[in-house]
Amino acid sequence: MLAQKMPSWLLALTAVALTANAAPCASTSECSPVSFDVAATAQNAILSPSYDPNNETSVIEFINAMARGEVNPVVGVQEIGGSFLINGIYCKPAKGVKKQRNALQILVHGITYNSKMWGGYHFGDKYNWHAYANSEGYHTLAIDRLGHGLNSKLLDPNTVVQPTLQVQIYRQLLQCIRSNTKGNSLRRKFTNIIYVGHSYGSQIALPLARLYPELTSALVLTGWTSRTNFSEVQKFNLASASTIYPSRFPGVAKGYLTLASESLRTSLFYYGGYDPAIPTFDFANQDIVTVGEFAANANPAFTSPPENYTKPVMVITGVEDSIFCVQPGVAQRECEKLLEKTRTDVFPNVPAKKYEYFAPRNTGHDLTLHYSAPETFERAHKFLNKYF
Repeated sequence: MLAQKMPSWLLALTAVALTANAAPCASTSECSPVSFDVAATAQNAILSPSYDPNNETSVIEFINAMARGEVNPVVGVQEIGGSFLINGIYCKPAKGVKKQRNALQILVHGITYNSKMWGGYHFGDKYNWHAYANSEGYHTLAIDRLGHGLNSKLLDPNTVVQPTLQVQIYRQLLQCIRSNTKGNSLRRKFTNIIYVGHSYGSQIALPLARLYPELTSALVLTGWTSRTNFSEVQKFNLASASTIYPSRFPGVAKGYLTLASESLRTSLFYYGGYDPAIPTFDFANQDIVTVGEFAANANPAFTSPPENYTKPVMVITGVEDSIFCVQPGVAQRECEKLLEKTRTDVFPNVPAKKYEYFAPRNTGHDLTLHYSAPETFERAHKFLNKYF
Protein backbone atom coordinates (compact mmCIF):
# COMPACT_ATOMS: atom_id res chain seq x y z
CA MET A 1 0.00 0.00 0.00
CA LEU A 2 1.30 3.43 -0.86
CA ALA A 3 1.78 5.88 2.00
CA GLN A 4 0.21 9.30 1.55
CA LYS A 5 2.86 11.80 2.70
CA MET A 6 1.91 15.30 3.83
CA PRO A 7 4.06 18.09 2.29
CA SER A 8 6.25 20.02 4.74
CA TRP A 9 4.35 23.27 4.10
CA LEU A 10 1.07 21.57 5.04
CA LEU A 11 2.57 20.12 8.21
CA ALA A 12 3.58 23.61 9.29
CA LEU A 13 0.14 24.95 8.45
CA THR A 14 -1.42 22.13 10.47
CA ALA A 15 0.41 23.12 13.63
CA VAL A 16 -0.50 26.80 13.28
CA ALA A 17 -4.15 26.31 12.30
CA LEU A 18 -5.00 23.67 14.89
CA THR A 19 -3.33 25.61 17.69
CA ALA A 20 -5.37 28.68 16.71
CA ASN A 21 -8.52 26.59 16.61
CA ALA A 22 -7.95 25.46 20.19
CA ALA A 23 -8.60 28.91 21.65
CA PRO A 24 -12.44 28.79 21.74
CA CYS A 25 -12.25 25.74 24.03
CA ALA A 26 -10.06 27.43 26.63
CA SER A 27 -12.71 28.06 29.28
CA THR A 28 -13.71 24.45 30.01
CA SER A 29 -11.23 22.51 27.89
CA GLU A 30 -7.61 21.71 27.26
CA CYS A 31 -7.11 21.31 23.50
CA SER A 32 -4.28 20.26 21.23
CA PRO A 33 -3.76 19.30 17.57
CA VAL A 34 -3.42 15.60 16.87
CA SER A 35 -2.80 13.42 13.84
CA PHE A 36 -3.14 9.71 13.17
CA ASP A 37 -1.39 7.65 10.51
CA VAL A 38 -4.11 5.16 9.56
CA ALA A 39 -3.70 2.21 7.21
CA ALA A 40 -6.98 1.16 5.62
CA THR A 41 -8.37 -0.69 2.60
CA ALA A 42 -11.90 -0.61 1.17
CA GLN A 43 -13.99 -1.68 -1.79
CA ASN A 44 -14.54 1.75 -3.32
CA ALA A 45 -16.94 2.42 -6.15
CA ILE A 46 -15.87 2.48 -9.77
CA LEU A 47 -17.61 5.54 -11.15
CA SER A 48 -19.36 5.75 -14.51
CA PRO A 49 -17.04 6.64 -17.43
CA SER A 50 -19.72 9.04 -18.68
CA TYR A 51 -17.84 12.15 -17.50
CA ASP A 52 -14.39 13.66 -17.94
CA PRO A 53 -12.74 13.97 -14.48
CA ASN A 54 -10.41 16.68 -15.80
CA ASN A 55 -13.21 18.90 -17.10
CA GLU A 56 -15.07 21.02 -14.54
CA THR A 57 -18.25 21.35 -16.61
CA SER A 58 -18.37 17.61 -17.27
CA VAL A 59 -17.87 16.82 -13.59
CA ILE A 60 -20.69 19.10 -12.47
CA GLU A 61 -23.08 17.91 -15.18
CA PHE A 62 -22.40 14.33 -14.05
CA ILE A 63 -23.29 15.13 -10.44
CA ASN A 64 -26.43 17.02 -11.41
CA ALA A 65 -27.57 14.19 -13.67
CA MET A 66 -27.00 11.76 -10.79
CA ALA A 67 -29.08 13.92 -8.42
CA ARG A 68 -31.90 13.96 -11.01
CA GLY A 69 -31.73 10.16 -11.27
CA GLU A 70 -30.69 10.26 -14.93
CA VAL A 71 -27.44 8.31 -14.60
CA ASN A 72 -26.23 5.35 -12.57
CA PRO A 73 -22.99 6.71 -11.11
CA VAL A 74 -21.52 3.38 -9.96
CA VAL A 75 -20.56 0.61 -12.38
CA GLY A 76 -18.51 -1.63 -10.09
CA VAL A 77 -16.09 -1.75 -7.14
CA GLN A 78 -12.33 -1.82 -6.76
CA GLU A 79 -9.95 -2.19 -3.83
CA ILE A 80 -8.34 1.05 -2.71
CA GLY A 81 -5.86 1.18 0.16
CA GLY A 82 -3.04 3.14 1.67
CA SER A 83 -1.70 4.87 4.74
CA PHE A 84 -3.58 8.12 5.36
CA LEU A 85 -2.68 11.00 7.67
CA ILE A 86 -5.84 12.13 9.49
CA ASN A 87 -5.67 15.41 11.41
CA GLY A 88 -7.91 16.68 14.15
CA ILE A 89 -8.31 18.60 17.39
CA TYR A 90 -8.52 16.80 20.73
CA CYS A 91 -10.12 18.57 23.70
CA LYS A 92 -10.35 17.22 27.23
CA PRO A 93 -12.10 18.64 30.29
CA ALA A 94 -10.08 21.18 32.23
CA LYS A 95 -8.85 20.14 35.65
CA GLY A 96 -11.50 22.23 37.35
CA VAL A 97 -14.38 20.32 35.76
CA LYS A 98 -15.92 18.09 38.41
CA LYS A 99 -17.51 15.51 36.11
CA GLN A 100 -14.93 13.21 34.51
CA ARG A 101 -16.27 10.49 32.23
CA ASN A 102 -14.32 7.73 30.52
CA ALA A 103 -16.05 8.61 27.25
CA LEU A 104 -14.79 10.14 24.03
CA GLN A 105 -17.01 11.87 21.49
CA ILE A 106 -15.63 11.63 17.96
CA LEU A 107 -17.03 14.58 15.97
CA VAL A 108 -17.41 14.01 12.20
CA HIS A 109 -18.33 16.92 9.93
CA GLY A 110 -20.32 17.02 6.70
CA ILE A 111 -19.46 18.01 3.13
CA THR A 112 -17.87 21.43 2.47
CA TYR A 113 -16.88 21.54 6.16
CA ASN A 114 -13.99 20.40 8.32
CA SER A 115 -13.18 19.88 12.00
CA LYS A 116 -13.29 23.62 12.78
CA MET A 117 -17.10 23.78 12.52
CA TRP A 118 -17.40 21.97 15.88
CA GLY A 119 -15.60 24.85 17.60
CA GLY A 120 -18.09 27.40 16.28
CA TYR A 121 -15.32 29.21 14.38
CA HIS A 122 -14.60 32.44 16.31
CA PHE A 123 -18.22 33.23 17.25
CA GLY A 124 -18.11 32.13 20.89
CA ASP A 125 -18.72 29.15 23.15
CA LYS A 126 -22.46 29.13 22.51
CA TYR A 127 -21.63 27.52 19.13
CA ASN A 128 -18.82 25.34 20.50
CA TRP A 129 -19.65 21.64 20.84
CA HIS A 130 -16.24 20.96 22.42
CA ALA A 131 -16.78 23.52 25.17
CA TYR A 132 -20.19 22.17 26.13
CA ALA A 133 -19.17 18.50 26.00
CA ASN A 134 -15.99 19.15 27.98
CA SER A 135 -17.95 21.05 30.62
CA GLU A 136 -20.03 17.89 31.01
CA GLY A 137 -16.89 15.80 31.49
CA TYR A 138 -16.64 14.27 28.00
CA HIS A 139 -13.48 14.21 25.90
CA THR A 140 -13.89 15.26 22.25
CA LEU A 141 -11.99 14.53 19.06
CA ALA A 142 -13.04 16.50 15.97
CA ILE A 143 -11.41 15.02 12.87
CA ASP A 144 -10.89 16.25 9.34
CA ARG A 145 -12.41 13.66 7.05
CA LEU A 146 -10.30 12.22 4.23
CA GLY A 147 -9.53 14.99 1.70
CA HIS A 148 -11.00 17.70 3.96
CA GLY A 149 -9.53 20.34 6.22
CA LEU A 150 -5.80 20.01 6.78
CA ASN A 151 -5.65 16.54 5.26
CA SER A 152 -3.98 16.01 1.89
CA LYS A 153 -5.73 17.23 -1.28
CA LEU A 154 -3.36 15.12 -3.41
CA LEU A 155 -5.65 12.08 -3.25
CA ASP A 156 -7.81 11.29 -6.26
CA PRO A 157 -11.28 12.83 -5.67
CA ASN A 158 -12.92 10.28 -7.96
CA THR A 159 -11.48 6.92 -6.91
CA VAL A 160 -10.01 7.47 -3.42
CA VAL A 161 -11.95 10.11 -1.44
CA GLN A 162 -15.12 8.09 -1.02
CA PRO A 163 -17.17 7.25 2.06
CA THR A 164 -16.52 3.50 1.96
CA LEU A 165 -12.81 4.10 2.51
CA GLN A 166 -13.61 6.66 5.20
CA VAL A 167 -15.61 4.04 7.09
CA GLN A 168 -12.58 1.74 7.09
CA ILE A 169 -10.35 4.59 8.26
CA TYR A 170 -12.71 5.23 11.20
CA ARG A 171 -12.78 1.51 11.95
CA GLN A 172 -9.01 1.46 12.33
CA LEU A 173 -8.98 4.78 14.21
CA LEU A 174 -11.60 3.69 16.75
CA GLN A 175 -9.94 0.32 17.27
CA CYS A 176 -6.67 2.14 17.94
CA ILE A 177 -8.29 4.47 20.47
CA ARG A 178 -10.09 1.61 22.20
CA SER A 179 -6.95 -0.51 22.60
CA ASN A 180 -4.41 2.29 23.21
CA THR A 181 -2.08 0.89 20.59
CA LYS A 182 1.16 2.52 19.44
CA GLY A 183 -0.53 4.81 16.90
CA ASN A 184 -2.96 6.36 19.41
CA SER A 185 -2.05 10.04 19.49
CA LEU A 186 -4.46 10.62 22.40
CA ARG A 187 -2.08 8.61 24.62
CA ARG A 188 -4.93 6.92 26.44
CA LYS A 189 -7.68 4.49 25.58
CA PHE A 190 -11.43 4.95 25.81
CA THR A 191 -13.83 2.05 26.27
CA ASN A 192 -16.81 4.31 25.52
CA ILE A 193 -16.75 6.04 22.14
CA ILE A 194 -19.72 8.16 21.09
CA TYR A 195 -19.99 8.93 17.38
CA VAL A 196 -21.36 12.44 16.73
CA GLY A 197 -21.99 13.32 13.10
CA HIS A 198 -23.36 16.19 11.12
CA SER A 199 -25.05 15.72 7.73
CA TYR A 200 -22.76 13.52 5.60
CA GLY A 201 -20.81 12.76 8.77
CA SER A 202 -24.03 11.29 10.18
CA GLN A 203 -24.59 9.25 7.01
CA ILE A 204 -21.14 7.69 7.37
CA ALA A 205 -22.11 6.44 10.83
CA LEU A 206 -24.62 4.01 9.31
CA PRO A 207 -22.22 1.55 7.60
CA LEU A 208 -19.83 1.89 10.55
CA ALA A 209 -22.64 0.86 12.92
CA ARG A 210 -23.78 -1.93 10.60
CA LEU A 211 -20.36 -3.49 10.01
CA TYR A 212 -18.69 -2.76 13.35
CA PRO A 213 -21.36 -2.16 16.02
CA GLU A 214 -18.90 -2.99 18.79
CA LEU A 215 -16.81 0.12 18.07
CA THR A 216 -19.36 2.74 19.15
CA SER A 217 -21.25 3.01 22.42
CA ALA A 218 -23.88 5.45 21.11
CA LEU A 219 -24.69 7.60 18.09
CA VAL A 220 -25.72 11.26 17.98
CA LEU A 221 -26.66 12.12 14.40
CA THR A 222 -27.35 15.77 13.56
CA GLY A 223 -28.52 17.49 10.38
CA TRP A 224 -29.80 14.17 9.01
CA THR A 225 -32.81 11.88 8.73
CA SER A 226 -33.67 8.77 6.73
CA ARG A 227 -34.92 10.99 3.89
CA THR A 228 -32.75 13.10 1.61
CA ASN A 229 -34.49 15.75 -0.50
CA PHE A 230 -32.50 15.49 -3.73
CA SER A 231 -34.35 18.46 -5.23
CA GLU A 232 -32.45 20.55 -2.67
CA VAL A 233 -29.18 18.83 -3.53
CA GLN A 234 -29.70 19.90 -7.14
CA LYS A 235 -29.59 23.54 -5.97
CA PHE A 236 -26.01 23.27 -4.71
CA ASN A 237 -24.57 25.21 -7.70
CA LEU A 238 -21.21 23.45 -7.50
CA ALA A 239 -17.89 24.58 -8.91
CA SER A 240 -14.34 23.28 -8.64
CA ALA A 241 -12.65 24.56 -5.49
CA SER A 242 -9.62 25.66 -7.53
CA THR A 243 -11.93 27.91 -9.57
CA ILE A 244 -13.70 29.57 -6.62
CA TYR A 245 -10.67 29.79 -4.32
CA PRO A 246 -7.53 29.61 -6.49
CA SER A 247 -5.25 30.81 -3.66
CA ARG A 248 -6.60 28.28 -1.16
CA PHE A 249 -6.78 25.31 -3.54
CA PRO A 250 -4.11 25.92 -6.19
CA GLY A 251 -3.89 23.17 -8.77
CA VAL A 252 -6.32 20.90 -6.92
CA ALA A 253 -8.08 18.33 -9.13
CA LYS A 254 -11.40 19.41 -10.69
CA GLY A 255 -13.26 16.76 -8.70
CA TYR A 256 -12.70 18.69 -5.46
CA LEU A 257 -15.84 20.83 -5.43
CA THR A 258 -17.47 23.56 -3.38
CA LEU A 259 -20.54 25.82 -3.53
CA ALA A 260 -20.25 28.79 -5.89
CA SER A 261 -22.93 31.12 -4.45
CA GLU A 262 -22.92 32.64 -0.96
CA SER A 263 -26.63 33.54 -1.08
CA LEU A 264 -27.60 30.06 -2.20
CA ARG A 265 -25.40 28.41 0.43
CA THR A 266 -27.02 30.58 3.08
CA SER A 267 -30.55 29.71 1.93
CA LEU A 268 -29.73 25.98 1.92
CA PHE A 269 -27.92 25.79 5.26
CA TYR A 270 -29.48 28.53 7.42
CA TYR A 271 -32.97 29.60 8.41
CA GLY A 272 -34.49 32.11 10.82
CA GLY A 273 -32.46 32.44 13.99
CA TYR A 274 -28.78 32.99 13.25
CA ASP A 275 -26.08 35.66 13.35
CA PRO A 276 -25.90 37.03 9.78
CA ALA A 277 -22.10 37.27 10.06
CA ILE A 278 -21.79 33.48 10.32
CA PRO A 279 -22.94 32.51 6.77
CA THR A 280 -20.57 35.11 5.31
CA PHE A 281 -17.64 33.67 7.25
CA ASP A 282 -18.87 30.17 6.43
CA PHE A 283 -18.83 30.83 2.68
CA ALA A 284 -15.40 32.47 2.70
CA ASN A 285 -13.92 29.52 4.59
CA GLN A 286 -15.95 26.62 3.20
CA ASP A 287 -14.25 23.32 2.52
CA ILE A 288 -14.81 20.76 -0.24
CA VAL A 289 -16.82 17.77 -1.37
CA THR A 290 -15.53 15.26 -3.90
CA VAL A 291 -17.15 13.58 -6.87
CA GLY A 292 -16.51 10.29 -5.11
CA GLU A 293 -18.41 11.39 -2.01
CA PHE A 294 -21.45 12.35 -4.08
CA ALA A 295 -21.48 9.39 -6.41
CA ALA A 296 -20.64 6.63 -3.93
CA ASN A 297 -24.01 7.16 -2.23
CA ALA A 298 -25.19 4.63 -4.82
CA ASN A 299 -22.72 2.02 -3.52
CA PRO A 300 -24.78 -0.63 -1.62
CA ALA A 301 -21.85 -1.16 0.76
CA PHE A 302 -22.43 2.39 1.95
CA THR A 303 -26.20 2.75 1.91
CA SER A 304 -27.47 -0.39 3.67
CA PRO A 305 -28.95 0.48 7.10
CA PRO A 306 -27.56 -0.88 10.40
CA GLU A 307 -30.66 -2.92 11.14
CA ASN A 308 -29.03 -4.93 13.96
CA TYR A 309 -27.64 -1.94 15.86
CA THR A 310 -29.15 -1.84 19.39
CA LYS A 311 -27.25 0.88 21.24
CA PRO A 312 -28.54 4.37 22.11
CA VAL A 313 -29.24 6.68 19.17
CA MET A 314 -30.30 10.32 19.12
CA VAL A 315 -31.15 12.26 15.95
CA ILE A 316 -31.25 16.08 16.00
CA THR A 317 -32.34 18.00 12.91
CA GLY A 318 -33.63 21.54 12.51
CA VAL A 319 -37.31 21.88 11.71
CA GLU A 320 -36.48 24.02 8.67
CA ASP A 321 -33.68 21.79 7.36
CA SER A 322 -34.92 21.62 3.77
CA ILE A 323 -32.44 18.89 2.80
CA PHE A 324 -33.24 16.40 5.56
CA CYS A 325 -36.48 17.48 7.21
CA VAL A 326 -39.14 19.78 5.76
CA GLN A 327 -39.42 22.94 3.71
CA PRO A 328 -39.59 26.20 5.71
CA GLY A 329 -43.15 26.97 6.71
CA VAL A 330 -44.20 23.34 7.19
CA ALA A 331 -45.46 22.44 10.67
CA GLN A 332 -42.92 21.23 13.21
CA ARG A 333 -44.91 18.05 13.74
CA GLU A 334 -44.17 16.96 10.14
CA CYS A 335 -40.46 17.14 10.86
CA GLU A 336 -40.93 15.21 14.10
CA LYS A 337 -42.86 12.50 12.26
CA LEU A 338 -39.90 12.06 9.93
CA LEU A 339 -37.53 11.83 12.88
CA GLU A 340 -39.78 9.19 14.44
CA LYS A 341 -39.86 7.27 11.17
CA THR A 342 -36.07 7.35 10.99
CA ARG A 343 -35.90 4.82 13.83
CA THR A 344 -38.10 2.29 12.05
CA ASP A 345 -36.43 2.97 8.69
CA VAL A 346 -32.82 2.74 9.85
CA PHE A 347 -32.63 1.47 13.45
CA PRO A 348 -35.53 -0.99 13.83
CA ASN A 349 -33.78 -2.92 16.62
CA VAL A 350 -32.91 0.09 18.75
CA PRO A 351 -35.45 -0.05 21.60
CA ALA A 352 -37.81 2.90 21.64
CA LYS A 353 -36.55 3.90 25.10
CA LYS A 354 -33.00 4.17 23.70
CA TYR A 355 -33.99 6.31 20.73
CA GLU A 356 -34.67 10.03 21.04
CA TYR A 357 -35.02 12.91 18.63
CA PHE A 358 -35.11 16.67 18.82
CA ALA A 359 -36.22 19.18 16.17
CA PRO A 360 -35.09 22.70 17.14
CA ARG A 361 -37.39 25.39 15.81
CA ASN A 362 -36.38 28.29 13.61
CA THR A 363 -33.29 26.29 12.64
CA GLY A 364 -31.85 25.16 9.32
CA HIS A 365 -29.29 22.57 8.28
CA ASP A 366 -26.24 23.97 10.10
CA LEU A 367 -27.95 23.64 13.47
CA THR A 368 -24.83 24.16 15.62
CA LEU A 369 -24.35 27.57 13.99
CA HIS A 370 -27.84 28.87 14.82
CA TYR A 371 -29.06 30.68 17.92
CA SER A 372 -30.66 27.38 18.99
CA ALA A 373 -27.23 25.69 19.29
CA PRO A 374 -27.10 25.81 23.12
CA GLU A 375 -30.44 23.99 23.31
CA THR A 376 -29.17 21.40 20.84
CA PHE A 377 -26.05 20.86 22.97
CA GLU A 378 -28.13 20.59 26.12
CA ARG A 379 -30.59 18.08 24.68
CA ALA A 380 -27.83 15.90 23.21
CA HIS A 381 -25.94 15.72 26.49
CA LYS A 382 -29.03 15.19 28.60
CA PHE A 383 -29.57 12.10 26.44
CA LEU A 384 -25.96 10.93 26.71
CA ASN A 385 -25.75 11.51 30.45
CA LYS A 386 -28.30 8.74 30.96
CA TYR A 387 -25.77 6.20 29.68
CA PHE A 388 -22.29 7.57 30.50
